[in-house]
Amino acid sequence: MADDSTPLTRRQLRAQREHEERQLTERAPVSRRRREPAAGAGRRSLGLAWLLTPVGLGGLWLGTHLLAAAIPFLRFGTSPDRWNGLVVGGVYNQFSGVSQLARLPAERVLPELPPLSLRLLQGLYAVTGDDRGRFLLVIVLVAVIADLVILITLWRAATAGPVAAAYWALAVPLLGPVALARLDLVVVALVVLAWVMAPRRPLWAGVLLAVATGLGFWPAAVVLPLLALVRRDRRRAALTGYAVAGLVLAAASVLGGGWGRVGSPVTRALSRGLSLESFPGLPALVDMALSPGRHSASLAGADMVVRGPWVDALSTGSTAAALVAVGAAITLGILVLRRPGPESVSGGALLVGRSERHASAHAAVAPVLVAAAGLLALLVTARTLSPEALGWVLPFLALRAALRPGRGPWLALGVVLLTQLANPYLFQNLAYPSASAFDVAAVAIGLRNLALVAVALGCLLAAVRELRSSAGVPAGK
Repeated sequence: MADDSTPLTRRQLRAQREHEERQLTERAPVSRRRREPAAGAGRRSLGLAWLLTPVGLGGLWLGTHLLAAAIPFLRFGTSPDRWNGLVVGGVYNQFSGVSQLARLPAERVLPELPPLSLRLLQGLYAVTGDDRGRFLLVIVLVAVIADLVILITLWRAATAGPVAAAYWALAVPLLGPVALARLDLVVVALVVLAWVMAPRRPLWAGVLLAVATGLGFWPAAVVLPLLALVRRDRRRAALTGYAVAGLVLAAASVLGGGWGRVGSPVTRALSRGLSLESFPGLPALVDMALSPGRHSASLAGADMVVRGPWVDALSTGSTAAALVAVGAAITLGILVLRRPGPESVSGGALLVGRSERHASAHAAVAPVLVAAAGLLALLVTARTLSPEALGWVLPFLALRAALRPGRGPWLALGVVLLTQLANPYLFQNLAYPSASAFDVAAVAIGLRNLALVAVALGCLLAAVRELRSSAGVPAGK
């Protein structure tokens, strides 16, 4: 082996590349090495390989999105103003709140939103003027642009590729029109860009993740898994970018609205009522379906909040479970940081071409699983579960589908479809427990929540197995 200071010849680089490819192939489980060619042959025999080409992905994205956009108009009519707040209710509430910024201080306007998110809405309001329809149109346009950014980023990423992009092109339309009538996809796009940039540009990845955290808070749950993508000697750069950008945004928020405005989204989230759509609210939902009268529900903001004798206990249980979920996410994040870093996959050697891509993909599996498991645990234990919140975890399920081929991530799309069925199409039925339509909505929400728990447990077990494998623990021990 040549000394580190001596440039490698072309023959040595080629020999090294072949050696590393053999090592990565030998590390893969035998079942996976046997299964992947068969799966690829099956896809080609079914004539679906064209979907993984740029033209196929573009057609898949356009077709599914046009269909998802047409269904609400066929169901509710062509005027969003007549939809009784469905899909567009959240946007209209934000429009009304932002319009009051000229008369009220910032700390009293939309306190449930992070300060940076409020300023973004204020900028969009200034562009559209005092026109609610144009405000909605701009929100949708920004969400669609963010959607495309995520699609292209996943397609071009070394650790994702066409499979992850195809998954994303299917997932967003299955989630429904609510996803494209919110700015959550902007936050998701920033997280995906940070995730893909982390191995090569950790400083800028940290900055992007800090901006995403300022817009939505939830990206803080992926800080530790993202750091695991970075070489150990460069993790300080990612932390520096995240900390400096976060401090700048926090200082700007304090100057613009005071300390109370910085913490108001957290206090509001802790004081929100129990939603019928959430998993902790499932017992109350079943009780309303079987014995109408003991519990009732009413619309509060964008949530159908339940009231009744069980609510306090269920809310307390949700808070305790959320604390356990946060602790589990932090524990998994620490464990994934302590595993062998990306540089250990190649033994610190210089990789080129396909070997580099294989090494990056191998190193990204555990962080992807940990990020997905942590976010799903937070969603399952939360008091509220809005449809757009499921969009947070979809990129990581897409990455899992690309990195660990199997049925699990694709079956999770059923959860996404049930979410669209429940909200917006069956959502209003929740206000009438005595009607038979309530039972239909309750079944859809109950199945969705149980399936979501199954997906979360699947990701958690897969993350634990991957971490044990990285630590050298034999399977079954």
